[in-house]
Amino acid sequence: MVEMAREETVKVAELDSVEFLNWNCANSILGKRSEFQRTADGRQVIDRDVPKGDSLETLGDLFDALKDMGWLPFRPTSSVWKVVFVKSLPRLSGLIAFRKNGIDFQAFDGPEIPGITGRQITISVGEGRCFVRNWYYHSGVDLFDFTAAFASELVCDDPDLEPYFHGTGQKPPKPPKPEAERDELAELRNALNGGTGEPVYLCDDVWI
Repeated sequence: MVEMAREETVKVAELDSVEFLNWNCANSILGKRSEFQRTADGRQVIDRDVPKGDSLETLGDLFDALKDMGWLPFRPTSSVWKVVFVKSLPRLSGLIAFRKNGIDFQAFDGPEIPGITGRQITISVGEGRCFVRNWYYHSGVDLFDFTAAFASELVCDDPDLEPYFHGTGQKPPKPPKPEAERDELAELRNALNGGTGEPVYLCDDVWI
């Protein structure tokens, strides 16, 4: 069952394939058709075959998981990122920055995380041990789970962050430009004036 945000309705959809594309979707998969029920008073409910548990289905789920692990949210000064979570430890500190099309990781040696002023943070990609950009598009992994795993690994006594510092996915292609609407008057004008661009007199004080 798919929730269609623009139409404010729920529709049945058939699963054709699983691909990791851009996750900034207007519509949401709510569950399987067999899990969808309508109550006697007309309400629509999802009765899951398997409990949701700790699965990270939305950004909200991931934000809650990060907060539970002690990561603190900050407001970025740059519009590139929507929200940033940081974790400061004596030997190692980390940063997780959320963009429209992906999630970025950064690590620092020691407890200091540069760029923090109050509840705001200015990210400098050239600082720290490493800065890695991850894209939702063609990531090949569940980027929510991947991010939670990075956050969990950072707080280990002997963290191994090497698997998280290669970056995954790729920048999504730009959508094709819409075809220009046909200007019939311009076509007629060009046919009459030989393509000079000059206005053409038709009759009865009518120019095109």
